Order: sequence, then C-alpha cells, then structure tokens
Amino acid sequence: MAGVGRRPQASIRSLGLSVYLPTLLFAIGQGAVIPIVVLAAKDLGATAAVAGLIAAMRGIGVLSFDVPAGWLVGRFGEKRAMVAGTLIVAASLAGSALSPSPLVFGVFTLVMGWGWSVWLLARLTYVTDVMPIHQRGRALSALGGINRVGHFIGPLLFAVTEPWLDLDGAYYIHFATVLAATVLLWVLIRDGELGEVQHQSINLFGVVKEHRAVFLTAGVGTMAIQTLRASRQILLPLWADSVGLGAAEVGLIFSISLGMEMVLFMPAGAVMDRFGRKKVAIPCLALMAVGMAILPLTGA
Repeated sequence: MAGVGRRPQASIRSLGLSVYLPTLLFAIGQGAVIPIVVLAAKDLGATAAVAGLIAAMRGIGVLSFDVPAGWLVGRFGEKRAMVAGTLIVAASLAGSALSPSPLVFGVFTLVMGWGWSVWLLARLTYVTDVMPIHQRGRALSALGGINRVGHFIGPLLFAVTEPWLDLDGAYYIHFATVLAATVLLWVLIRDGELGEVQHQSINLFGVVKEHRAVFLTAGVGTMAIQTLRASRQILLPLWADSVGLGAAEVGLIFSISLGMEMVLFMPAGAVMDRFGRKKVAIPCLALMAVGMAILPLTGA
C-alpha cells in the first residue's frame, strides 16, 4: 500500500502524548491480561485443552479481523478506528470479567482480538502516514520498544494487585488503561491533522505469488518463531497451574521473562548487525525449543 496523497508530517517527539503514551497504557493492559486468560478459563470450569483453545481465540480474533480492520481504517480514518478498537476492547473486557461460562468467555476473548486488530492496524497506519520517511523506522521501532515496556509492567502490576482483585484484576487494569488511552486519542489527535491520504490498491494474491520464495523461507521461519513465542502464553500458565503456582506468581514469571526481552532488545540488534540475522535466529530458535522441551522437567 503506497501513499499518493499529501498529509502534514510529524516528529517523533510530537507523537509522545498522542500515540506513544496511549500505546504504553494499552500495552500495560495487554501485559496484565495475556498471562491469565488460560487461568480465568480454568477458573470457569474449562479443561486444560479448552482453556488453551479459549486463549487462542484472541489470536484468531486478531487474524480474522485484519481485513475488516483495514476497511475501517480506510473508511473512517485512523483516529476513529483507534478509538473504535479501544472501545471494542473495553466492551470485551467487561464481558470477560462477567462471563458465567467458558463458552461466553471464549466469545468475548475472540471479540477482544477484534479490538486489538483494529487498534494495532490503525496505530501503525497513522504513524506510517504522519512520519517523514527518514524518521519512520525510528518511530515504528519506538512503538515496539514501548510495547515491550508495557508488557513488562502489566504482569507485574497484576501480580501486585492480584491478592485484592483476584483474576478479574487483570481485566480491571486493562479496562482502566484502555479508557485512559481512548481519552488521550480522542483529545490529542485532531481530525485536521489527518488530512486526506489516498492509497493505491494492491492484489494480495499477486504479492504472494511475486514474493513466494520469501514466504516459503523467511516466512516459514518467522511463523516458527511466532509459534514458539505465542505458545508460552498458553503453556507457561497451564504448567504453572499444574505445579501449584498461583496467578500472582504466574504474572511475576511473565514480567521477569518480558523484562529480559526488553533488556536484550537493543543488544540483540547489535549482535544481528555484527553476525547477521541467520546466525542469530537459528541459535535463538534452538534455545527457545530447548526451554520448552525441559519445561516438563520442572516440578515447582
């Protein structure tokens, strides 16, 4: 998708309150919720297999709603789409906290994924469109870094509040951060800033055909990495629950894990620049696989 219209350009600093702060708030809420979806499902009576399926509904929601999310962004603009995404998430969080059964909980988890999809796409589209091309990479990298910070804070915040708020505390945290992000987006992003940006249409199947070699090589590797990364959101809480760890301890484990990821983010980039992506990616995949393989050997 290539922009062919003109729109006022911004600086990274100018996005601090209007984009980066809402991103941090949203990521804190995400970080609080992600580790406990499986535990909340089991608390409603779901088996381990069903709890894993319910946790997967969030990812299914994100994946299945990408095309509708793109239509919403194109039809109503980034600001309204971002606000709509946060409101969808807020509604799904309220429904999740009040769910009487695993089935209802699974439906609201799917809807949560829809909201996340709209929010993510609208935010990325907005930053891509308003930033001058020579600063676009840094602006998008900053989004990734802020997400990591939020995902580190969220589980830690849940671990601290869980003794008083129980599992629903994660949904209360995300609900509060989503509402705060919505207010900031609505107040600080002015419609006049968005301008009119037209985009050229592309053929999805044509892109896949043209770049099939990339999809069959790097694409498969990326899928393997993302599968390993996503599996920890299901396997770690299930295993922690099976060995007697509580929800607060699960949140603390996630916070430590994501904290390590946050700390190693910049060094990892330097190592890749020095040795190349392949020589870094293969050992990392092997290390992650070994970690998953030895997880059943832990007893507490």
